[in-house]
Amino acid sequence: MTRPELCVGAIAIIDGKILLVKRANPPEVGKWSIPGGHVLVNESLERAVERELYEETGLRGKCKLFVGSGEIISDKSHKVILDFEVLIEGDTRPSPASDASDCKWTPLKDVESLLLADGLKTFLHDNGYL
Repeated sequence: MTRPELCVGAIAIIDGKILLVKRANPPEVGKWSIPGGHVLVNESLERAVERELYEETGLRGKCKLFVGSGEIISDKSHKVILDFEVLIEGDTRPSPASDASDCKWTPLKDVESLLLADGLKTFLHDNGYL
């Protein structure tokens, strides 16, 4: 196994809807998650959140409050994920790009009916979103 990798996630909510992306690449291809990914060398957490949001959805946002953390540990990797709320600036119509095959605003009440990335439902519930 390699060293732990630092990752970030962007939690964007507007009018009771959360922004979700459908993963196009491993891990968890085809599952819905929040936009996010790896922090680059010499990149601040705030910048990484804003970059990943834009790369996966085409939306611009401002990184705000730290929400919580999670880990994904497998035989092949160990990812430490720090999730932040983001405020969407400007256009709110997402367009999938980069690692996302689809993206959409989903009513929070409907999130549990989707095929979600492992741990996302629990994370959202434990942090008061569901």
